[in-house]
Amino acid sequence: MKYCLVGKTLSHSYSERLHRAYGLDYTLEEVAPDDLQRFVKSSPYDGFNVTIPYKKDVIPFLDEVSPLAARLGAVNTVLRRDGRTIGYNTDYAGFLGALDYYGYDTAGKRAAVLGTGGAGQMAATALRDRDATVTPVSRSGAVNYANCTGYDFDFIVNCTPVGTYPDTSPAVIDAKAFPHLGFVYDLVYNPFRTQLMSDARGLGVEAHGGLAMLVIQALAAREIWTGISYTDLDVKTCLRTLQNETINLVLMGMPSSGKSTIGRALAAQMGKRLVDVDALVTARTSRTPREIIEEDGEPAFRLVEAKAVEEACSMRGVIVALGGGSVLLGSNRTLLRKTGFITYIRRDLSSLTDFDRPTLQAAGAERLFVERDPIYRSLADFTVDNNGAIDSAVNQIRVAYENFSD
Repeated sequence: MKYCLVGKTLSHSYSERLHRAYGLDYTLEEVAPDDLQRFVKSSPYDGFNVTIPYKKDVIPFLDEVSPLAARLGAVNTVLRRDGRTIGYNTDYAGFLGALDYYGYDTAGKRAAVLGTGGAGQMAATALRDRDATVTPVSRSGAVNYANCTGYDFDFIVNCTPVGTYPDTSPAVIDAKAFPHLGFVYDLVYNPFRTQLMSDARGLGVEAHGGLAMLVIQALAAREIWTGISYTDLDVKTCLRTLQNETINLVLMGMPSSGKSTIGRALAAQMGKRLVDVDALVTARTSRTPREIIEEDGEPAFRLVEAKAVEEACSMRGVIVALGGGSVLLGSNRTLLRKTGFITYIRRDLSSLTDFDRPTLQAAGAERLFVERDPIYRSLADFTVDNNGAIDSAVNQIRVAYENFSD
């Protein structure tokens, strides 16, 4: 039995690795709009998922549509049976299942649903079915991104593709405009933290990305295709596996705090690739960070380093060892938040033995620590003390990362 995902542009998708983890023969099929009908009628697949922009467009080419999919006006799962194609919608179950997974009760709440396409209509319908008051917000609707600040929302659901990797656009609305905001759910899952999520969390608002929805809708699609039902444990296990495969493990801290040493140990234990930002800088320029700083100055080095951070953040499921000052640029911090589980490795100043580094020589360890420690703290998902045995720090980081639930 063969299955696939159909869409126009699929480079951001995690669906192949997710369904293959379930044991399915699954691939990605990028299809041009004028070729969609031919694909539906004559493709060799026993079933397929449908994503942007074809969830509505595919319906006229199907032989049958489930009542829920017809009600939503969108299909994301197709079963081929006895030569007939039947369309279903598992996004509905995935969306509500994700809200349940995070324990958010929508009853009586005021919801802003960003986007009025297929995903937005699905979310609005699901929320109304859960007794929420829904206000659709779009680019040009009666309630739009410019005037919606006059509304008082309890939670926001982003159903637009804004923020999908590699898009670095700002969020379509400003979370600060809603004083009673208590929850944000963003259907975007790559990166796992969007700008909207980061903005919300900066305000102390609970915010989650679309990985849980992706997992649950995929399990529901598998059930349609194979008859294999799923449990809450399946959801938790699949979500944890997907997170470990797609979220980077980022190590930051002062120079000589142990990032590279711990990174090498973690890479060996976890079977992951170690990406050292200083090594990327050297590979890009044929000069070490020390040489660049001494010859061109620290500001020039930070620009080169930023390109290396961007390259590291474009990878998925790797261990990233940052330079001590990589977090100084706001653009670096934004990328790191979006793509990585960030660990702050702390070590006593008296134990920072590598004083041959230009930044330490110029400013001194204590002054650098005073400058950087607040930044490290604000970025960290996890902090580990590295004043004892390296093995202890390595094990703590590994457990924290593998049990991380965003």
